[in-house]
Parts: sequence; C-alpha cells; structure tokens
Amino acid sequence: MSTNVMAPAYIKNVAGSLYHLHKSDIENDSAASRRLNIALTDLFDKVSALDPEKTQHPQQQLFYLLCKGNQKAVDNMVASGVMSEYARDSMRGDEIEYKKDIKQCLASLSKPLNMKFSHDVDGLAMISGAFNHVAYHVDDALPSQFGDAVSEAVNATRSYALSLDPSYPKEPLKEDPSQIFQDILSLANKGEMLYDAHRAVSSFVMNKFLTNATYTSGQSREIYGSDALAVMVNDLLDNKGSVRVPFEGMETDARLPTLTQLSGLKIKLAGDIPDANEVMRARFSATMQALTERLADVKLIDYNGDAITDKGIVNSINSRFKGGMDALADATIGKYKGANLAHTWAMSKQKEVEPSLAP
Repeated sequence: MSTNVMAPAYIKNVAGSLYHLHKSDIENDSAASRRLNIALTDLFDKVSALDPEKTQHPQQQLFYLLCKGNQKAVDNMVASGVMSEYARDSMRGDEIEYKKDIKQCLASLSKPLNMKFSHDVDGLAMISGAFNHVAYHVDDALPSQFGDAVSEAVNATRSYALSLDPSYPKEPLKEDPSQIFQDILSLANKGEMLYDAHRAVSSFVMNKFLTNATYTSGQSREIYGSDALAVMVNDLLDNKGSVRVPFEGMETDARLPTLTQLSGLKIKLAGDIPDANEVMRARFSATMQALTERLADVKLIDYNGDAITDKGIVNSINSRFKGGMDALADATIGKYKGANLAHTWAMSKQKEVEPSLAP
C-alpha cells in the first residue's frame, strides 16, 4: 500500500461536504439513508467530543483529525523504511507553505462551507470517492474509535450514493423473492462487466459463507456459499424473526433449498441462466442493503433449528454479510462518473514521488 501526503484543501472539502450531508435532513426512508444518518451522527459526535468546550466547529475537528491521521500514516511508512524522508518531504512540499495551508483550511471551516454538489448518484459518488480516498491515505493511523467511525461513514456514504440510482427500487423487499434469487444467479455467473472486480458477487458475498460441516454420521459435508447465502436471504425475506446460518464444524443432516431451486429456474446448461443487467444489479444491491439492516434484529439459528448463542459466530455472520455488501458496493461505485471525477481531482492535488526514485 502506498500512502501519499494529502493536500489540506482536499481534506477540507471532504470534511465540509460530510458536515453538509450531516445537516441536510436526509429522510430516513431507506436502509441506506438510515445507515448514512447514523454513521455521520456517530462520526461527528466522536470528533465533537474532542472539544468539550465547543471552541471549534465540528468540521474543523474532523479536518484536523484526518490531517493528523494522514501525517501519522506517512510518518509510519518512513519509520518502517517503506518510504524515504525525501519522498515524504517532496510530496509535502515547502514545510512553511504546507502548515500555512492547514491553518487557512482550519479557518475556513469555522462555519459551514457553501458546498455545491448535486444530490444525486453522481454527486454523492463524488463525495464518496473523495472520502474514500482520504480514508485510504489515513490507513490505520487513527485511534480505533475514530478509525471505526470513519470506516463506517465511508461505507455508509457509498451505499447511500448507490441508493440514489434511479433504477434502484424504493421498496426492494416487496419484490418477487424468486426474482432476487434469479438476480443472484445471473450476477454471479454473467455479471462480470457490471462490477470493477473479477467475479464480484461470488468473491465478496457467496464465498464468505462456504462452510465445512459434517453429517451426524461423521461424514464430511461442504455447504456451498451460494446455497448458504440463499437460505439466509430467503429467511430474511420471510421475516419470521430467525435466520438459518452455517458455521464451521456444524453437525447436521438438514436438507436445505439450493439457490437454483429458490430461483425457480430449470437450469441444465450455463445458457439457461438469464443474462445479467443493470436492473438486476440495482435490485440486488437495494435488497441486500435492506436485508443487512434486518439481519441485525433477528435471531440466528443453526440448520437444526437451535439458537446460536456464541457471540463470536453471531458477530462473524453479521460482519461477513455486511462486509460482503460493502465490498460489492465498492466494486460498483466506480461505474459512476462522479466517483471517477473524485479520483481525478484527488490525483491532481497530490505531489507524488515514487519511493524507488528517492535518493
């Protein structure tokens, strides 16, 4: 991983944009908007707690936190020998001017900025991309409570941006369940061009639930990730308060429906699987965002119907489900021009020096 010194003006615009979003009274009318509101409230509550006397504006606190985090991340690379002092100092430029830029940015953030961006998928994709770029160059240099809050806010902003795509259904959980399973089949097998990652649905979602189990006879049993995911989605859509999930070493003889069976399709050849399209991608993403929210409020049971009380297993299931969807969203956002504009603008602000070229 290569960490750059971030231009203070870039971090300033990210902090200002996030505060603008935080105060935009976004309606809690979808799983994505609720997640965004919760994440931004948590982020600004945490940074505001750094200044109990309220001497600085919350966006100033966020700017300073991200700036210091970036500086520490770069200094850590120098200390570990991954980057030379020459490379760091070249990216930072004149030390006096760099510190002057930080002070000017702090001063400009003493009140809300007049942020101008369109509140649509491309406008939010740009903010999401810019925020993700800053978070990448902060790495793990922030204290854990801030690092976790920043990470969740990055993911929530990205998910919210995607939810603004006009093709996203407003009430995804009212869609025909069999259509969702058809979407999963199509996207996993024929959705390569719809994501910025190889076999994205399989890699980020299905494979996370591949489980080695046993029959009661002691014979080994492999539970395919696609089928495990399908059962979870089916139970969450049924919304009866419990969800069947697998875990390593589980002993069961239960026969569960497969993804193909739940799709209602008769598949003998690969050609029998419908081609994937943008509507499928949007419907699948919207559905999974809503189900991720629902998963946090249900009881997890094993395939024998017994409650899972091991918090480690419960946390792992929730983390893999949510993490898979966040990874999938990350592989989707780059398809929008706003995300590419954010990346291009970020690169134009950086003074890059390859460590290999440093004396």
